[in-house]
Amino acid sequence: VSRSGKTPLSVTLSQSTGLRVANIPLVLECPPPKELLDESTIDPQRVFCLTVSPSQLKKIRETRLEQRLGVKAMEAAKGQQLLQETITPSGNG
Repeated sequence: VSRSGKTPLSVTLSQSTGLRVANIPLVLECPPPKELLDESTIDPQRVFCLTVSPSQLKKIRETRLEQRLGVKAMEAAKGQQLLQETITPSGNG
């Protein structure tokens, strides 16, 4: 999910630990890369996801849009889209 801190965490992990880090955004409209799900390519225990609550994501996006564009509400910050983007496979959000 956008605005969950993927890039700063990726940079910190790679620079402070020497780990090779991939920042792969997962988007509703696009399937994940095949390599990400291939256990012969990537150890599943080394793959993790960052999440953000719908309310926090809404707040972040609204603030960002307001600062950049001077607008209070836009389609990207609306509730239903946020819920779809932040629902986890277990359905716990």
